[in-house]
Amino acid sequence: MSICADKAGVNVRQSLFTDIDYADDAVLFAEVDAQWTSIFKSFDAATNTMGLHTSWAKTKIQNVASRPSPPSCVISGHKVEAVNRFTYLGSDVDSLGYCTPEILRRIGLASSIMSQPDRVWRQSRLSTATKFRIYNSCVLSSLLYASETWTLLKADIAKLEAFHMTNQRRILGIFWYEFVTNVEVATLSQLPSINDTISQKGHSFWPRQAYGSRCCCPPSPTSLSHVTARLRRIWHLEETTRSSANMLGGAGHHEHAALSF
Repeated sequence: MSICADKAGVNVRQSLFTDIDYADDAVLFAEVDAQWTSIFKSFDAATNTMGLHTSWAKTKIQNVASRPSPPSCVISGHKVEAVNRFTYLGSDVDSLGYCTPEILRRIGLASSIMSQPDRVWRQSRLSTATKFRIYNSCVLSSLLYASETWTLLKADIAKLEAFHMTNQRRILGIFWYEFVTNVEVATLSQLPSINDTISQKGHSFWPRQAYGSRCCCPPSPTSLSHVTARLRRIWHLEETTRSSANMLGGAGHHEHAALSF
């Protein structure tokens, strides 16, 4: 991207972030809406030199900030539409910056997966441990996809925990009129809470080194571009694996996004 347009990108402290690339997908950054026309033209010219062509039908402009949505623009006769939500590598990016739409979408996907093997949950010949292993592999993996990058609100955690507890009660065959508390259900299932699971995933992705009784913070912004590229590769590999197993029945995404700040 540095060869496409001079000084294009987003400044974070003293670092300039221009783009995020994975295979044939690209996310371009800009701070001024007026830059998009020149950035898109330069990007298209650069891709043509490598035998690639920009899919303008899949290219969108999105503002991730409190400002109004940026205007649409026309590049070489192709209209690039401005949107408020965009799905990139299996995750919804909302213009408001919150993860609530993505969390609700993930709950919907996990709920549909949870209902498919209903006969498995009611199978008396399967042990409870086996059922929860299936639940962890099929349902939780879809529910918590890329959750280590979520910005969680208290209401979001409550929705996730309620869904998680409902599924545990369903597997254990516990009904509401039996007056079994959530603590008792968690003791029977031996499953951690959603909040603990997300925290563990975040700690495994952002390794911390101890210095005496203190820990260092996550990587500085200068290394975030490499970390983000690694994160996208992990997400895409997980999504491809689930798709090949016909768990979600979806195909991989091949879109281009443009974000303004």
